[in-house]
Amino acid sequence: TAEALWPDQLTTTGMIPEAANASHVVKFFIAIAVGSSAQAQALVQNPAFQSIIEQVMANKLSHAKANVNATCNVSARRLATEWAVDVARRLMAMLRCYFSVVVPLGLSPSGIQSSVVGLQTDSITQALTLQLNDTNFSGMDVSVANISEPFVETAEALWPDQLTTTGMIP
Repeated sequence: TAEALWPDQLTTTGMIPEAANASHVVKFFIAIAVGSSAQAQALVQNPAFQSIIEQVMANKLSHAKANVNATCNVSARRLATEWAVDVARRLMAMLRCYFSVVVPLGLSPSGIQSSVVGLQTDSITQALTLQLNDTNFSGMDVSVANISEPFVETAEALWPDQLTTTGMIP
């Protein structure tokens, strides 16, 4: 299930700004293919990248950036290529960016869920590439490969446990 994949305890160090006034949080993740694991690590370790990915998603969802929180980590996966069978696999770095979108009191999470379902990988890739062009990561090859189905949690289920988490789920 999506909950089994969700890294709620990854490195939340602050409070989502309007969480105290929220009734629900919409959660989903995107997988981003990156040219190398060194590039992926550089993105994840740069605080500007988190701000960029949050802004891109806030824009795509037409939601306030203050209510969009992203936590990204690096993984690697093997992708098939068109080469001969003995050379048919190569290692490609993948970022997984987990999003929590706070739904302020009085609003329904279904609108945000619908917006997430309607997201297009190409559109996010273009927006992310454009935002990265103004940084040290200009020209980096990034491609959104996957967008998960969104799910909703009540804000009460998230607090205060997430506020003080500093460790990583293995």
